[in-house]
Amino acid sequence: MSLYEKSIGVVGIPFDKGQPCKGVNLGPEVLRRAGAVKIIEQLGYDVKDYGDIRLEDIPNDTSAYGVKLPRTIGADMRRLSETVSQVVGNGAICLNLGGDHTLGIGSINGHLQVKPNAAVIWIDAHADLNPPLSSPSGNIHGMPLSFLVREVQNYMPKLPGFDWVKPRLAAQDIAFIGIRDVDKAEKMGIHQVVEGALNAVNPSFDIDALDSSICPSTGTPVSGGLTLREGMYIVEKIFRTGNLSVFDIAEVNPKLGTPEDVAITVNSAMSLIGAAFGKRTVDFIRDDYSIPKPN
Repeated sequence: MSLYEKSIGVVGIPFDKGQPCKGVNLGPEVLRRAGAVKIIEQLGYDVKDYGDIRLEDIPNDTSAYGVKLPRTIGADMRRLSETVSQVVGNGAICLNLGGDHTLGIGSINGHLQVKPNAAVIWIDAHADLNPPLSSPSGNIHGMPLSFLVREVQNYMPKLPGFDWVKPRLAAQDIAFIGIRDVDKAEKMGIHQVVEGALNAVNPSFDIDALDSSICPSTGTPVSGGLTLREGMYIVEKIFRTGNLSVFDIAEVNPKLGTPEDVAITVNSAMSLIGAAFGKRTVDFIRDDYSIPKPN
């Protein structure tokens, strides 16, 4: 019997507006085709695929405080937040398939609405904690945690489209893993990885936390990252707590790199998804996921 006598709700976020690399919106499609739903069904879970959230483009969405497309992105993340709240509120674990890592705004906000004592494990090469006024790029995928962490709010302007977001997360409730590319303004928010019993867990896994040799098809690869085994060990340990509630997998981009690069990256993502829900490491040795080409 699994540690989790629960169902799993799968949500696709075909979202790419938080960064400049086109193709990351195809992440949910390529992960589903590779068997993301099937692998967790085979582990004995009752799985409901909620499909992809509906995205929209708001006309005349001009930049604000240097942030690109704030109203459009705010509306899309609000819809994701509502969907995650629905899934978790129904007693299921939510698996979010991204999409760029902007999805952390909607995922974590929606989770905390239902489980306000949840803790976040942010597994990423980047801290993604830049307040808009200090962002060197204006790309919102480098800012998601800044909207959510209470201690950062003195540095946050009132960004149009984000009045619904509540800074429900305390800095002490975040553990950063894999961080190695940090901007100056982000350093104040990074705490050492902590161990302990968590009431609920929201691991948000940007595939670029892994070394670029095993996740080449992502928009912001950084060398010197986690090995695949290390990444799997982390999510296996999270699974064994029995407290997993929401799991995000982000930044898989099948438009970047060679077909071999895409296959390596998607296989890494699939291994992480399986491990997060209890698939033993030995089982992956026998698996070879076929990676269909996106439309």
